Amino acid sequence: MKKQILFLTFFIAAILAGTNAFGQNDATFTEEIADGLPADYVKYLSGSPDCAPVLPLSCLDSFTELEPQAGIEYTYSVTTSDADGDDQIHWFVVANVTNIIAPNNDITGMSGQVDPGDGNGLFISSVNPTTGVYNVPSQTTDNIDITWQYFDGNTDVVLLVAYVVDVDDCTDNIEVYRIKPKHSFTLDLAAITDAGALIGDTANYEECVSPIESAIYDDVAANDPGEGTLTVDYGENWVFFTVTAANWRDSWQPTFNWTYSGGVGDAITVEWAYPADAVADVNWNSVTNGTASTTPVLPQGGVTAVDTAGQCIIVRARIDHGTANENAEALTQTLNIAVDGIMEDPTAAAGDEYANASLGDLHYADCIVDGFENDWANYDLTPRPQVESATGTPTLPFELNTGDPNDPNFGDN
Repeated sequence: MKKQILFLTFFIAAILAGTNAFGQNDATFTEEIADGLPADYVKYLSGSPDCAPVLPLSCLDSFTELEPQAGIEYTYSVTTSDADGDDQIHWFVVANVTNIIAPNNDITGMSGQVDPGDGNGLFISSVNPTTGVYNVPSQTTDNIDITWQYFDGNTDVVLLVAYVVDVDDCTDNIEVYRIKPKHSFTLDLAAITDAGALIGDTANYEECVSPIESAIYDDVAANDPGEGTLTVDYGENWVFFTVTAANWRDSWQPTFNWTYSGGVGDAITVEWAYPADAVADVNWNSVTNGTASTTPVLPQGGVTAVDTAGQCIIVRARIDHGTANENAEALTQTLNIAVDGIMEDPTAAAGDEYANASLGDLHYADCIVDGFENDWANYDLTPRPQVESATGTPTLPFELNTGDPNDPNFGDN
């Protein structure tokens, strides 16, 4: 995937809160005294999301007809001795069989073991033409285009058979190709708006982050100025990403890793959901930083294998700024989120389905399992306005503020 650096802008008055707590808006900011009530945060998608574009693998020349990439169409052809091309050629795919012709001269016993060729089997995604050639014993076309699903060619011995009967129905011959797809599982990560739209790779994306949610002053009448405390809840914001996985089957297990320079620590939470669930705000799967999700991602839409088009999940991150994270320093704070994934190993023992590191996602540029190295995005959070006391000589302090821990508080932390 392409790394993304995206920008969110804090703009807020000291204890004034906007009615738009989070979201892509028209850049207007309606001020009101913070009332301490929870803001109406945008926590789910308001529209059907776009999936991150799948970046094609640059090592396509390493794939061949016998070691194909899932989701790519390949042509298989034979030449027979009949100059007029009238020999009958029976193209079909079988797996894990020893006797293709048994008993002698009888191939009809294979009918129940042939991949249907329509995508409902375990090996073929589609054939071209869709009818009239594949698994038609009497046809004479000497070539066929096949798009394969991903499958483990070490576990399943998959054969593309060309069974030929001469034009006179006098005798026959048979040849087989062994098919072993190469691992080509990829992930692509991109940020999206809360409406589900992709954010351009080159754009410095800006949005209004949560205004101050509440500002509560606590003091007793007998105290001197500077001895009270202003407890400020700096609110929270929710950001969204999409992760597209291509060229896989059965399931894959995501792991997310995130860091934030703004000091909120455990107050960052990350969850993922399928696109429809992300719109309905249901079935979010919580994840722990750096630990594989306990819930794997499954193919959607009634399929068992996903080709080069990919299928995506939606990821949301909640940054709770709490009462201590004023974020008014001159430094931009950054949320970095990265994803890694491992495809299910169908040969593994129960509990070890995702332990085979060689089934991890590949980097599109070099086709090497890349961990967290390339699949990441940044949200840069620009600071709130710094507010410093300029009253009196010498300068007099503000009341203590949970976001300005210095005592006395001059607002210059």
